[in-house]
Amino acid sequence: MYIAWSMKGLSERVFDTSHNDVSCIICYETDKTKQTDWHRCWICSATWCDSCMEQMYNAARDSEDIELACPQCRGSIASMQLKSRISHITATIGCSSETARAIVNYENLLTETVHLCECEEDGQPYFMVAPASAARVMSRDPICQIVSEKQGHAEDSQLRRMLRSADYSGAIELVLKGYVHVLRSDAQVPSASPYIESLAEYLTEMRNAKLSSCADVADSLLPIVTRVVEAEREAERAAAHTASSEAARPRRRRRGSQHADSEDLHQAAGGDPQKAYATTPLTDYEDWNSLGTN
Repeated sequence: MYIAWSMKGLSERVFDTSHNDVSCIICYETDKTKQTDWHRCWICSATWCDSCMEQMYNAARDSEDIELACPQCRGSIASMQLKSRISHITATIGCSSETARAIVNYENLLTETVHLCECEEDGQPYFMVAPASAARVMSRDPICQIVSEKQGHAEDSQLRRMLRSADYSGAIELVLKGYVHVLRSDAQVPSASPYIESLAEYLTEMRNAKLSSCADVADSLLPIVTRVVEAEREAERAAAHTASSEAARPRRRRRGSQHADSEDLHQAAGGDPQKAYATTPLTDYEDWNSLGTN
């Protein structure tokens, strides 16, 4: 199952299970009897295993009447995860909280698009309908709104057309370019490449894990991510070259400043054009008229 990069190791960031006995409040399995990721409520400290978390997520996604909440205190799990993801992104990338929220929205969009590639012909285990039908619904969903807000109306329309035509690879590449655009716009982020590179490393780990559909999806995503990384590196090299060229180029003095300098010297010479001429270097033939000679 593909999960967003900022959610990788979420349970380890929330709490350390190495020195505590942990048991699932739902199925009663423990960390001694079950090797899995664990989740904890930030409000009441209840814990549950990853497989139960997946069942809770699927139930909340498939029903409007069920909210993804802690099984014990009913605190919102989505709110807890959002805070952890934003904290992780800002700490890792060094961006602002606003940029981190935009990255989370892009990650959510990317995850659902990847699920369209990963699911079975009937949409399982992510959708209740075939992926083509799910993609058409998704093209009208507010989840795509982040593209319009950050990349513009043209890219937003293109993304929705790609989803309706089942061009999922193109949609994924467009979303990844949105990541880059958001990071470039943040003055606190010197380069967007490291984040996209970390995403490529994450996909490489998934591929090497040999976990059936995850490995297949990682194989198909890696070339797309690699193209985006290479394009961003090339753009950054070009920008650096342009900046160095601008810094090395000698600056010409403005005509206005030369004219002002010559007038000052003319007045200092007591109005004598010959004295002014003797003390004034001619750097521009047009300044000749400013000396008062005819």
